[in-house]
Amino acid sequence: MPDPKKRQLEEQKKATADGTSSKATSSASKALPDVSDIHLHGEEIDDFPVYDNCDEICRKINAHMKTPGVTQAQFCRDIYAQLKAPKCKSIQSKQLADFRGMKGSNAGAKSPVFYGAYVYFEKIRIAQGKPRSKHAEEIADLYPGGFPRDQDHRTWVIGRA
Repeated sequence: MPDPKKRQLEEQKKATADGTSSKATSSASKALPDVSDIHLHGEEIDDFPVYDNCDEICRKINAHMKTPGVTQAQFCRDIYAQLKAPKCKSIQSKQLADFRGMKGSNAGAKSPVFYGAYVYFEKIRIAQGKPRSKHAEEIADLYPGGFPRDQDHRTWVIGRA
């Protein structure tokens, strides 16, 4: 997996070699809309219905992490801020890395990274005025109450028959 810090340093060196200042790269991160004013129904008890699967959220996270000025630590703080009734102290970068490494449509559905990232990206979508994606519409048709977050098919129960 490519090293994001190394890539960011290379981009900064390239930007300074081109004559642009480092302030120009930091202003690109400010291009992201402020999502603190946006409220979603059910968000106050962390029960907003999710209409994306884990693979789609992982794809969105990977694309978001390529944005200049976005760091893993800041992104972890941003998605933790979306949790109103958190069951953890904070979201660690290891949790984010573990979630990004999972493969499967519901692998990681129990993770706070999954829900927090979905709410964060949904608020960004609303702030930018974009419509819901075709994939989200398909998930809404399959799961009218939202994608199930109570099972991730990583937990096994062994017992007697």
